[in-house]
Amino acid sequence: MPVLPPLRTPMLETRQKEHKADIKNKQFDKSSLTQHTFDLNHRMDWDNSKVLEFESNYYTRRFIESFHINSDKDTVNDKRLDLFPDIYRFMLQYIIIF
Repeated sequence: MPVLPPLRTPMLETRQKEHKADIKNKQFDKSSLTQHTFDLNHRMDWDNSKVLEFESNYYTRRFIESFHINSDKDTVNDKRLDLFPDIYRFMLQYIIIF
């Protein structure tokens, strides 16, 4: 997976603020990260977060996110995203992702 150098963007900072608020307010329905934080008592390293990929088109971005979530067996993300067709989930079982 291509990784960009550590980068601070307004969108990343906004998303971090949303996650932090969800954790503080115990909003488990808004984020799988919140549930994971409480279930395993994990603390997020917000200062070392980075943008892995950038896509300006909303639907393409959601698809890419869905792809990464569904290709990672150990993800904390919810795999029920609606933009990732079942046929791709099936195909991912047979693909080695580096």
